Amino acid sequence: MLYETEKTVLALAITYPDLMEILIHERRPGMFAHPEAVKTFDLILEIKGDERAVDWDRLIDRGAGVISGSYFVAIQDKQLLVIPKHGLREYFVEKVMELKRDVVKKELGKIIERPTLSETEHREILSVLDGIEHKSDTEPSDISIALDEYSEWKSREHTGISLGFPTIDNHTGDFSPGEVVAIMARTFVGKTFVALNSLHSMRAKFSQVKMGMFSMEMSKAPLAERMMQINSNVSRHDIEDDHQDSLSTAYQGLHIYSKVYSVAEIGETVKRDKLSVIFIDHLQLVKGQGSSLYEKTTRIMQDLKTLAKEYGIVLFILVQLSRKAGEGKDAVTLDMARDSGAIEEHSDFILALWNLEREVKGELVSKDSRAMRLLKNKRGSTIGIKVHFNPDTGRMIEQMPEIG
Repeated sequence: MLYETEKTVLALAITYPDLMEILIHERRPGMFAHPEAVKTFDLILEIKGDERAVDWDRLIDRGAGVISGSYFVAIQDKQLLVIPKHGLREYFVEKVMELKRDVVKKELGKIIERPTLSETEHREILSVLDGIEHKSDTEPSDISIALDEYSEWKSREHTGISLGFPTIDNHTGDFSPGEVVAIMARTFVGKTFVALNSLHSMRAKFSQVKMGMFSMEMSKAPLAERMMQINSNVSRHDIEDDHQDSLSTAYQGLHIYSKVYSVAEIGETVKRDKLSVIFIDHLQLVKGQGSSLYEKTTRIMQDLKTLAKEYGIVLFILVQLSRKAGEGKDAVTLDMARDSGAIEEHSDFILALWNLEREVKGELVSKDSRAMRLLKNKRGSTIGIKVHFNPDTGRMIEQMPEIG
């Protein structure tokens, strides 16, 4: 994270000359830690020493053979950050202070290891370290920053990330980074098929976004089979080699994980594989700690929401319902989400699924009809629809808005 701050500081200072003056004035030995950042800043000082203006062209020209071209690309990318137009100076100063605080912290850390340090001096240094650590956790809070982020958010292109059911999508809009979508249903009703149909819908719209499916309940082979059924619209008995080739082509950029993960491990995987959208099947299988199932689930949901925000991903989480949902044919309500109220609290959207029974020759069957209802929608109203489920291909298609 500190290296990212270094790149941000360098990018802004090179782009805005008045900010460069602040950086030169506030510089401190050892303020940059990354070797390429150190070389870049030394080059900046060299150019300034020649009484010449520092700009991208001059810096890249002088840095040829000294600084890697990929690093220049990396810091230039930081120009694309959402930077507050009115609070730019304050934002930049705070970033510079972050680097300075880190240097001071390292210096004090070295001093505190000296064997000649008295107990009083030791306590004083610990107090200073604690203060520096506390300050480093602060963030720019000027109202201008919020307004500029709002302007960027409103002008951002549609993500194209949605559930793939038109009536529901019309009410939720595209999902944004940091949002959590919970899909709730009783066992064997079709939660995984909802997720796979949504995934199929998204892959049909774009292929450049990296996605991850954390299938903790099902191994990769049967999951791949279900995906081939949906992608090629065939029964599992009719799958052929060309269907495998088609899936491989259509789902480039999709990562499938079948081990049981903790939230921390999911976060590491998201960062490593640069995922933007993830599905987790299902909540109750995520590794976690707690003195009770309620406490464990609460912590996991809190951590998943934090993960979504910090990594800027859209997170779909499948949730197993309690016995309150009956055998899967009763209309689902929010209180059926077993184990913790945190599911409702930390989800931005909650979609429920249950069977729709119908009578055929005196027998109740629910093989191909599902009710789907949006129980929570942070953008406004909720809606219910009827969905046709083809058990042979796994495809789910919206039929009509549900009455009531």
